[in-house]
Amino acid sequence: MNQDLWQPLTGAFLTEGSHGRFNFAIASAEQRAELPDDWPWILLTPKGFEDNEGLMPSLLHLSALTPEDQQTLFTQLETAQQENEPPSLSTLLSATASPATMARHLCQAQVVVHQKQKFWLRIFDGRVWSQLPGVLNAQAMLGLYGPAKQWASNLYGYWALTVPPSLTTAKHATPAMDWEALLRIGAVNRALAQTGCLKWQDASKRAKCVDSLIQRAQQRYQLGRLEDQVSFACYGILHGSQFDSHPLIQRELANLMAQSPEQRADSTLVDCLALLTEEQWATIQASAIE
Repeated sequence: MNQDLWQPLTGAFLTEGSHGRFNFAIASAEQRAELPDDWPWILLTPKGFEDNEGLMPSLLHLSALTPEDQQTLFTQLETAQQENEPPSLSTLLSATASPATMARHLCQAQVVVHQKQKFWLRIFDGRVWSQLPGVLNAQAMLGLYGPAKQWASNLYGYWALTVPPSLTTAKHATPAMDWEALLRIGAVNRALAQTGCLKWQDASKRAKCVDSLIQRAQQRYQLGRLEDQVSFACYGILHGSQFDSHPLIQRELANLMAQSPEQRADSTLVDCLALLTEEQWATIQASAIE
């Protein structure tokens, strides 16, 4: 993610919501179940996903809440951030659109069409939202924002404010996405999480490198299992992005690739590298530092 397009939000910024900074919010299905059902909710179920309605997020019209409910809700968000607890909302939005218009846009924005098939894009999930600027061009990102002028998203308890790309950046461009990179977002986030890279800064600085590692695992070493791809990326994060160029790693990867399909079904990348000593890993790491 272009760091110019986001800024961390901490502390009392959340209490500003009760004064009008944010007038909409998105809650996941799990979050909504913990909040009052009589609040002004709109279920965000895209067309064609009615069978999965129970998984869909909901839009909350914050401006329609009573001042007391607004204050209570934003105090909860602030407390959750201070105490490192899961937030009660996933996304906070600032937009002048009507609730119906905002809901209609968000339903459409959750759908990605590839080769005439529809796929669900979890734009309300900070793990996904933080990675999208790396796989979508400016025009496509502008389309996701729609009426929203500010979009605050939560990633592992950390809030960050993002804004749409400038019209100048997106001008004359056709919305485009890197479909293969979009498919790798899940693996990227697993690797980041497993290595403790949980903040927005980590997501923005490390994602491109981690994606390259996963792509290399897939294409150069034919590591087809998600578990192996994530492990490969984790090794790259911990021991240097070029760790696999070391002869010791090359030897083990060659042994893994030489196994029969039956053998590979029972052997993971972690299994193959488990016998390397700490001294060997130190040597590998020293040679992999860029």
